[in-house]
Amino acid sequence: MLTVCFALQGESCRGSGLAHGAIMARAIRRHMPAARLVQLSNLIYPALPGVDLVLRRENTGDFIRWAFRSMLDLFDCTDGPILQLATDIVVRRDVSEVFEQSFDVAACRYPLMDRTDGAYCGDTNFIQPSGRHVWKEALGHYERTPAIQNGWEGGQTAMLWALQQPGVTVLDLDFHTYNFTPERPGQIPETAAIVHYRGLRKTFMMHDQIQEVAYAV
Repeated sequence: MLTVCFALQGESCRGSGLAHGAIMARAIRRHMPAARLVQLSNLIYPALPGVDLVLRRENTGDFIRWAFRSMLDLFDCTDGPILQLATDIVVRRDVSEVFEQSFDVAACRYPLMDRTDGAYCGDTNFIQPSGRHVWKEALGHYERTPAIQNGWEGGQTAMLWALQQPGVTVLDLDFHTYNFTPERPGQIPETAAIVHYRGLRKTFMMHDQIQEVAYAV
């Protein structure tokens, strides 16, 4: 069974974060109803509607360390492939066809205008069972390297290091298909399977949901 997971704690729960998470979960339920939806959360925040399982872990202050360890918790209690998403993402169709290809981890690299080091966007990861060790390696590298313990970018740097290790097969996905980032409300091409409302674009997410653009069949 395919598992779709997301993290809900800290910054993702401030302001309209819970509403964004609810939109993300609703889209999964609409387009991928057979998937098991798992919420990774701290000890406080409630389960979102439609979630099948909540895995809780206390956050002691370092979100990146918490996120890596929460994924390891998930690996311990589930079999099969995993799609990891952020709460500011909307899936517009079933994307499980990606898992028919051969890889350990499939992800999208940031455009060069955003990052020049070739890092992958950590908010959309397709994980085969053979790729689970990558998260353990990334956590170890993060904890051994104080210089990268600086928030989101440090976590992505640790993941890039782990994905570049010998024996890891990474499938580079098309950014505009599997991590499309709109520049204005309603700017969603038919080819976009996953829309990522990162940064200030989260306001577009609410607009598109109201207009039902994000839920086009």
